[in-house]
Amino acid sequence: MSTTNQLFKSAPDPTQKTTEFLDRTASQIELLTNRIGQLFQERSICIIHLSQFQKDYTQMRDIYNNLKQNAQGLETTKNIAPQSPVITQQKVFPPKSPVLTQKNDSLMPSEINESKQFSIKELSWNLSAVNSEKYGIKLKYALNIGNVVTSIHFDNPGENIAFIDNQYLSVVDSFKGSVVFSAELPHPTGCCDIHTRVMSFSKNGSMIATSTAGSSIAIYSMITKQLIKCLDGHTCTVSSLLFLSDNKTLVSGGYDGYICIWDISNFSLVKRIPHGQLNMETKQNKDGAIVSLIESKGEEFIGVGFVNGTVGIYEPQFEQSMNSFSAHSEILLSVSSVPFDGAIATTSHDKTAKIWTLMGAAKCRKTLSGHSDFVLCSSFSPFGPLMLTGSKDETVKGWNYLTGEELFSLKAHTNTVFGIDHHPTKRMFTTCSGDGIVCVWEYSEP
Repeated sequence: MSTTNQLFKSAPDPTQKTTEFLDRTASQIELLTNRIGQLFQERSICIIHLSQFQKDYTQMRDIYNNLKQNAQGLETTKNIAPQSPVITQQKVFPPKSPVLTQKNDSLMPSEINESKQFSIKELSWNLSAVNSEKYGIKLKYALNIGNVVTSIHFDNPGENIAFIDNQYLSVVDSFKGSVVFSAELPHPTGCCDIHTRVMSFSKNGSMIATSTAGSSIAIYSMITKQLIKCLDGHTCTVSSLLFLSDNKTLVSGGYDGYICIWDISNFSLVKRIPHGQLNMETKQNKDGAIVSLIESKGEEFIGVGFVNGTVGIYEPQFEQSMNSFSAHSEILLSVSSVPFDGAIATTSHDKTAKIWTLMGAAKCRKTLSGHSDFVLCSSFSPFGPLMLTGSKDETVKGWNYLTGEELFSLKAHTNTVFGIDHHPTKRMFTTCSGDGIVCVWEYSEP
């Protein structure tokens, strides 16, 4: 009995062990809580410093770009005959008090950079044709922009080309390359994001809409050559812009999954349509993020490209529910409208472009395979079955989109081809790239 009692006396008290465990856990939780608090304080300090240094960053970037352009201009002068023009970029003063629809204190007005200029660049390029035809392709001119150019478009008459980088909107004469006007984009105070920028001409050519840093849309007048309005309706990056043919409606799409419909006659937000589910903490919308908007050639429908590979179809008034179909199993990058028959084209991370017929159920007519990397953009000739695609592989390819045949591969850029647009009435197209070069091309066939 004494031995048994001794065993029980020496056994540890389970209540005491639990208490010690809870004490240790509480102590560790307190340490973690304190550390998390410290990290939040450090994060706040970093955000403050980031805001404080934003202006310095912008100024240093401008100084770097100016020095780089001046150096390139000197090098170009050595190699180009004296008659080769140097195009001076004219700057336009913004309105003294641009009117904002919301968050008036979040945007800064456009600023003038008097020393910014574009120079004509002597560009080496080559064309690989699948057959012996060369299609009469020649480089009309190349402009050295000095910054990544992410979006480029002809106006509806084809007289002007507008393009945009992360800082400037610029408009040049399509045939001469001379600058019509250029303006610095508004940007939120303290914001130094460098997202891809998008832009769109109104169908009558009187306005240009651009995305800005943050989540706003800037509207410029081609008549006064000034910033006339900033619109706020999205909660994160605006990824696509589309003026409808009525010349009074602007449709915008964003990574937040919203489609915003604007009445441009009074710059009011008419409707906002959500897609997917936006995570407010991460500002990500896995299934609803929008990457592209198009109006069909016959104006029968609006096409919406989603990053998850889906294409949605709305009627132009956005009054009925959206129909949709899966176009790619990988990330969708663009949607464009095929002339003549109401079909659409899609491009993707999967290195292909596809042509879709939308009569009844969506049906893939052709898959165009030939690029070695992501296909980011496409455009069509109004003269025949010629489709142009641009890729991360740095090439522009021409296709017969009826047969799926690759016609040629054009290598001129030294970085991703972000944008292509075909002239509305002439055998001419323009390309832009991450190498900071804007090219204008002419061709004779097909």
